[in-house]
Amino acid sequence: MLVSPGDILRPMEIPVRVLRPDATLPVYAHEGDAGCDLVAVETRVIKAGGGRAMVSTGCPSRFPRATGDSSYRAAAWPPSTASRASTRPV
Repeated sequence: MLVSPGDILRPMEIPVRVLRPDATLPVYAHEGDAGCDLVAVETRVIKAGGGRAMVSTGCPSRFPRATGDSSYRAAAWPPSTASRASTRPV
């Protein structure tokens, strides 16, 4: 879906189940954010230089079926770019 200036965007509802008591529901940090913040319920260490790790949020979600030009995904990044310079739990 292409968005043009002046378009009215409606919030999308995404079903979420809470599986762990320490899980944090995804939330928008600021009005106008493109996506919600996800919070991991476990720690993984990724050494400087990169790598990948699977982590649980404790609350799986189900995205709507993509239609036309639209698609949906969940992704995680470190809390700041400073974390790329050292070993840091993510």
